[in-house]
Amino acid sequence: MPGLIEQDECTHIGLFNSIEVPRLLMAQGAEIGNYNVIKGNGKVVLGKNAVIADYCSILTTTRSAYGMMGEHCPQEFTDPTDADIYIMDDAYVGAYSIICPGVRIGEGAVIGAYSFIMKDVAPNTIIRFKSKRLESERKWYHHRSYEGKK
Repeated sequence: MPGLIEQDECTHIGLFNSIEVPRLLMAQGAEIGNYNVIKGNGKVVLGKNAVIADYCSILTTTRSAYGMMGEHCPQEFTDPTDADIYIMDDAYVGAYSIICPGVRIGEGAVIGAYSFIMKDVAPNTIIRFKSKRLESERKWYHHRSYEGKK
């Protein structure tokens, strides 16, 4: 269930988003694309002209995987981590990116598509997903067409 969504002028929230945070603050010109998940117990703040592209996950709460161990796991490993996320003025979060709790993305920073952000990003920084090195090239085999005998 979504909480309070505060929007200034000229903001936009796209289609098919799942917004389940207690508070979402959007400054003037902020934009959220389509098919995003914004979830958790912390608040999310978008600065002026900040953009979240499509298919992103903005998570203000994470729970340790140790929680699956049940009663045998120490309590400090099962407690959830809740923290607010700040995406400052003119920042851009590329498609399919994941932003973890407590992250602050500085003014003018650009997060490339498919990025996984766990730490603060300095202002005017460009973070991009580095693809794997080319291990081998695909080889194409051309087959001759079969011509029947006459």
